[in-house]
Amino acid sequence: MGRVNVPGYVPKAGEFSAISINFVGPNYFKTIGTALASGRLFTDQDGLVNKVAIVNEKAARHYWPGQNPIGKRIITGFRDLMDCEVVGVVKDVKTESLRTEAQPTVYVPSTLNSMGHVTLHVRVTGDPAPVISALRDEIRSLDPNVQPRDITTMAEQIDRTLALDRLLALLTALFGFLAVALASMGLYGVMALAVTARTREIGIRMALGADRSHVLFQVMRESLLLTALGIGLGVPAALWASRVIGGQLYGLRATDPATYIMLALVLVAVALCAAWIPARRAADVDPMVALRYE
Repeated sequence: MGRVNVPGYVPKAGEFSAISINFVGPNYFKTIGTALASGRLFTDQDGLVNKVAIVNEKAARHYWPGQNPIGKRIITGFRDLMDCEVVGVVKDVKTESLRTEAQPTVYVPSTLNSMGHVTLHVRVTGDPAPVISALRDEIRSLDPNVQPRDITTMAEQIDRTLALDRLLALLTALFGFLAVALASMGLYGVMALAVTARTREIGIRMALGADRSHVLFQVMRESLLLTALGIGLGVPAALWASRVIGGQLYGLRATDPATYIMLALVLVAVALCAAWIPARRAADVDPMVALRYE
């Protein structure tokens, strides 16, 4: 972070006049994959004969709302303030977390960097391990006193930022699985008890000449109607409750149709199994035995 002063911009009350500053080379944006929104990118001469800067869209909207920032001045720096001309605007990039919004950022040519340390970004194809080893050897051959550290890939860096989110997602999935298992066990118990309680009725029907398949079909139909009623009442309740956690999800909607359909199919399958097993057992019982069932 560094101080920032934009001529013509009046900070709001309590606003902290700081901005994220990155010292980058001419090929940084191409390597990272950040698209140019307007203006131009850095050249090899920038920072040597002139002081220029590139801002992201968030900074452009913040400091020059409704204006074209190209050609504007921005005074920024760490210890030594630099009066730079804005020559380009790039797309916003999330640097802290995938959940947090991009922050106002200004990019300055690396030739103006007086901090004494740099970060090297390399775009590779395929396995990065051989490239990392070759880069380490090349840096040591150029200057044995330079010791590269914290060498990592972008995928590994993203994994680090998502470690806590993935742990919470795993725990949530585990609790969700347990909830579905308990619901399935409860549904199976209720449906099985309901069908078992009708053993006498089934025996009477079969004693009066009812076909076994007809009895099974009737029991299954009634079970499906009860299950459909439960799903019909549960889905609206779940949609209403999903508004509470909607803002805590990333890359997934709280009203994801595939999730609701999958859970509904699971409950229907459990209900069918819970009704079919005891119904078939009752239909196989001799009618005279069923009539004596208490």
